[in-house]
Amino acid sequence: MAVTINLSDANNDGTGINMPAYFADYNQNFDRSGWGHFSSNPFDFSGNNYAATNGSALLPFVSDSAQSFIVDSGSAGDISYSLTNHVLSGAVDSVSFGHGLDYDSSSDSFSHTTNDIDISGLGLSGSGSGNPVHNVVYGLMSNDTTALEAQLNANDLVINGSSGSDTIQSYSGDDVLTGNAGNDTFVFNSGSGADVITDLAAGDLIDVLGNWSGVSEFDDLIIDYASDPGNAVVSAAGTTDTITVEGFSSGLDDSFFI
Repeated sequence: MAVTINLSDANNDGTGINMPAYFADYNQNFDRSGWGHFSSNPFDFSGNNYAATNGSALLPFVSDSAQSFIVDSGSAGDISYSLTNHVLSGAVDSVSFGHGLDYDSSSDSFSHTTNDIDISGLGLSGSGSGNPVHNVVYGLMSNDTTALEAQLNANDLVINGSSGSDTIQSYSGDDVLTGNAGNDTFVFNSGSGADVITDLAAGDLIDVLGNWSGVSEFDDLIIDYASDPGNAVVSAAGTTDTITVEGFSSGLDDSFFI
C-alpha cells in the first residue's frame, strides 16, 4: 500500500506548497515549545496523537498561528514515551504539518487551524532503542525530517498537489504525482525510480535537467511515445529512472523541462 501525501493551499492564495523548501525551512527554523503533548490526557505520556508547536503557547488548548506538527497512530494503538529509557514506541500511521494547534477533548484529537502537508499510510510500529516510531517522532521534535523522509524514500508514494502552484518532489520509490490546479513543478532527482505524472499541463514544469546522471539538457533525454501508447515515457542513457507522463502521445517538448 502506497503512502499518500496531500498538499494544501490553505489560504487559497495560489502559492501552493514547495515540498523541498518546506522541509528545509522546518529543519532550519522549527523551535519546539516545551515537550509537546499527547492526546487522551495532554499532560500524560501516551495517546493516539502527539503534537508540538513552535509557538509561545505551552497548552494545546490555546490556538495560535505558529507552525506545528501532529503524529497520529491510526488504528494500531497509542504512541507512548517511557520515562525509564526515554524511548518513544507504539505506532505512527500519519504525520501532518500546518499552523495553529487545537485540541478537541470530545474527539480526543489535535488539529491544525490550517493544514499544509498531510502524510498518511506510513504503517510504522516499534519499541526499543532506534525503532522507527522513535526515530521519526523524535526527529520531528528536534526539527529534523531526516527519519521521516527516509520512510518516504522507502515507500511508493501517491502525492496530490494543492489548488495552488506547488513544487512536488518525487522520492526513491515508484511514485504517482498529481499537480491538480496551478502551475506546478515536478522535481526528480537521481534514483527517483519509475514515476508517473498524471496531469501535466501547459504552465507545469519537469525539473530533471542536471538532476539525473548524464542529463544536463533536453537533448540528453529520451522521449518514448511507443512503449506505453497514449503516454510519454521519459528516460536517459545514464539512468534507470523513468517518468511516465500520462496523456501525452506527442508534444512533450523542451518547454516542459528545466
